[in-house]
Amino acid sequence: MAEGGFDPCECVCSHEHAMRRLINLFSHG
Repeated sequence: MAEGGFDPCECVCSHEHAMRRLINLFSHG
């Protein structure tokens, strides 16, 4: 269970979203 307001899944999801943005920038750049 998540404690202290820390959610591993949310952290991973946000990291994956950031990576997708970077890949998008490179592919369109």
